[in-house]
Amino acid sequence: MVVTGGAGFIGSAVVRALLGRGAAVTATVEPGGGTENLDGLDVDTTTVDIVTRRRLRRRRRRSLVFHVAALYGFWPRDPTLFYDVNVAGSRNVIDAAVAAGCERIAYTSSVATIGLGGTAEGTPATESSYADVAHLFARTSSRST
Repeated sequence: MVVTGGAGFIGSAVVRALLGRGAAVTATVEPGGGTENLDGLDVDTTTVDIVTRRRLRRRRRRSLVFHVAALYGFWPRDPTLFYDVNVAGSRNVIDAAVAAGCERIAYTSSVATIGLGGTAEGTPATESSYADVAHLFARTSSRST
C-alpha cells in the first residue's frame, strides 16, 4: 500500500494504522520534508513531488493508495501553490494510480474543505456542505469601534 503524505500528521497516523494491520506500506515524503513522524516504524519511504507527473508514474503497482498529501494553511502568499498541490497534485495521484492498475484509492481531506454547519444538529457533513470561514474573521474583543 502507498500513503501519499505519509510523513505528515494525518498520513503518519494512517501509516501506523496500516502497519498495525500487518500491511506492507510505502510512505511518500515531499522533497525536503521531514520523516520524524515515521521514526521507529517499519515502513519504506520514497520522495515524491505529487505535482510532478513523471515521478508518480514510475511507482510500481499497488493495490491500494491512500492519498493524504496536501498543502494546508490560511492566507497563503501564493495561492496558486495550493491549487497546484491540492487540486492538480491530487489529479496526478489519481491518474498515476489508475494507470498503474490500482484497485482502490482512498482520498482524505480536511475540515477546511467540507463545512461542519449541520453537524451540530446531528446532520453529517457531505460534499455539498461548504466550509464557512466566517469564524476566522470573528472579533475576539467585546469593544465596539
